[in-house]
Amino acid sequence: MKGAIVLNRYYSDGGLEYIESRLKDAFAKKGAALDTLRVFPTLAAAPQEYSFALFFDKDLPLARFLEANGVRLFNSAAAVEICDDKEKTYSALRGLPVPLPDTVFAPLMYETVDNYDGGFLDFAAKTLSFPVVVKENRGSRGMQVYLAKNAAELKNLYGALKKRPHHYQRFYGERGRDLRVYVIGGEPVAALARENTTDFRANAALGSISRLVDPPAKIADCARLIAARLGLEYGALDFSDGGEVFFEANSNAYFTAVEGFGVKISELFADYVLKAVNNA
Repeated sequence: MKGAIVLNRYYSDGGLEYIESRLKDAFAKKGAALDTLRVFPTLAAAPQEYSFALFFDKDLPLARFLEANGVRLFNSAAAVEICDDKEKTYSALRGLPVPLPDTVFAPLMYETVDNYDGGFLDFAAKTLSFPVVVKENRGSRGMQVYLAKNAAELKNLYGALKKRPHHYQRFYGERGRDLRVYVIGGEPVAALARENTTDFRANAALGSISRLVDPPAKIADCARLIAARLGLEYGALDFSDGGEVFFEANSNAYFTAVEGFGVKISELFADYVLKAVNNA
């Protein structure tokens, strides 16, 4: 059996290189080879040789192309699309017994308009209270997440983001802390309590320190519900450090830190993928 790991054509870093190496080793141990795919145009005739592909990219046209040519993706194009846009994630989870943060989405501003909406900012500040978390709807590794501690900072962030899809959220838990739950096949398999003492964001890329924990039963149950609704077969779900609210889903989550505690995410993922493909 032959599969592929799909990585972005233009971007790489140590975390992705680790994922590529570990997954290739894990699948090889189980008798399945993985090719690395980065280039879309050369795939016109190639997909038929792959039984499956591990999609660690956010290139939706590429994901849909592969699916249209019969390649089973982990995760699907639909799951990647929902997880990559926080507004779509939030909307998909409405109605579930999942704790969502108080959120105000910014009204759409066309490129041909240049306006300052003080009324909207007053509403957001009154609804959420300071500090206010400001997020672009799409982003990764915490790089499109900001914190407004007062009205002046909120105004400045609004000025920079008003023509991009973004939203505002109440700040929960402790600064620089969160709880990341890894799921495979819809089931929680590991959790990390993450803490950053120098930044309000708990992302590993920004210097947080992690420890392996057992998530509370109610958080594990929420993780199952979220993964099922999003169609997430592999990924990580981020909650506030006390589990009061769910923040976001990651369809191509890095796993260097969690494997450092002995949890073999790569092998668990390989087991799940090969079982799913063989039973299809």
